[in-house]
Amino acid sequence: MKRYNGFTLIELLVVIAVIAVLMAILMPALNRAREQGKRACCLSNLKQLQLAWTMYYDEERWWDPVPLRHGKGTTFSFADVHAEYRKWSDLRTIEIAEKELKAWTGGGYHDEHPDNEDLRWVQRGVWGKLGYKE
Repeated sequence: MKRYNGFTLIELLVVIAVIAVLMAILMPALNRAREQGKRACCLSNLKQLQLAWTMYYDEERWWDPVPLRHGKGTTFSFADVHAEYRKWSDLRTIEIAEKELKAWTGGGYHDEHPDNEDLRWVQRGVWGKLGYKE
């Protein structure tokens, strides 16, 4: 009888069974690690959103460049899935927006604008109320 060099069927089945047992042990741990990674990513995103919301909510000033499109106003979309056009009524808002159109600085405007109804409208639209006293 000739002897062949190779695995027997039983040896092959034992190796497959060992691999299956190892996978059964490792898969839950890998799933937990993947879930913890997703959780960390989600927490980071929420923290960034909260910081941005707090920044806009607390301070009576424009933080981003004021858009001036479609005449003397701009369009907005909201988280409740509605959109609307807002015509700026405060001359300071229009002045800032025109400066931004002429020379983009990228830094935004951080000057305080007390009693700027346009700014308050945007803040109320986003938060429903103001984070400072009127």
